[in-house]
Amino acid sequence: MDSPTKDDGSGRTVVIAEIPAEVDEEDLELYLANRRLGGGDIDNIQLDKTSRTALVKFVAAEGMIARTITTTKCLFI
Repeated sequence: MDSPTKDDGSGRTVVIAEIPAEVDEEDLELYLANRRLGGGDIDNIQLDKTSRTALVKFVAAEGMIARTITTTKCLFI
């Protein structure tokens, strides 16, 4: 798979980089959809394990986690 790096222009998509190797799509979805953390419903996740990046499309722009855009690292525990 090519590295997911292209936004579709909807304003609902973010690129996440430097994802730990042990994190899978389910982990990303659970973390990013967590409303207590400011998350929202996920439309689609394209995870590229080789480049350790993901293209995440939210159902609505309002559901995007602001810190996903502004934080350089997210912790997966």
